[in-house]
Amino acid sequence: MKVKFENGKFKVWADYNAQFVNAARKLAGKWNATSKSWDFDERNAELVRPVLFDFYGTDGESTPDTVSVKICFEEDFSKLTEPVTVCGRVIARAFGRDSGARLGDGIVMVSGSIDSGGSVKNWRTEISAGSVFIIHDFPRNRIQDIGFTVLEVIERAELPNAPVIDRDALREEKERILKRLAEIETILSSEIETIQNQEIPNDLKD
Repeated sequence: MKVKFENGKFKVWADYNAQFVNAARKLAGKWNATSKSWDFDERNAELVRPVLFDFYGTDGESTPDTVSVKICFEEDFSKLTEPVTVCGRVIARAFGRDSGARLGDGIVMVSGSIDSGGSVKNWRTEISAGSVFIIHDFPRNRIQDIGFTVLEVIERAELPNAPVIDRDALREEKERILKRLAEIETILSSEIETIQNQEIPNDLKD
């Protein structure tokens, strides 16, 4: 998720979340199809930031406070003509009675099944009883709002520390390499000139 101030707007790039979309509209946010961002009046930025934190675990500048959550649908569950969501995150989405269903972004199905059903007009997105999913990048502060059985909360794995770059040392090394290359070039040029002189017959040198 990314935010940026630009031309009087507070722009937000974020994964789709149905609840965030509703909240964004209440804050006079508008979807910008060109930049693929939600655009807000920059004067409303401080109103938008806590909403971002609520749905994404970050305001776009702070380190995301998110986890992966393993949940279980204990019973058959379906939604009429819309996706199945958890706190606005799409778990599964059908597009018609016979379309089948697809997992949402950042969702893993550990067991169970998803499908489409119902009628042509009143199609449904369906999840079978006992289905288990992992939702990645889930805001820690929304766990209590999930509404389904939480089997496990998986903390984000710590990434290895990025290597420290000593720029001064790299510049010195670069200078040494360039100097040595220049020396090699001089040696090679001298050798080539010597070889060429040796190959010229004596009677043609004058």
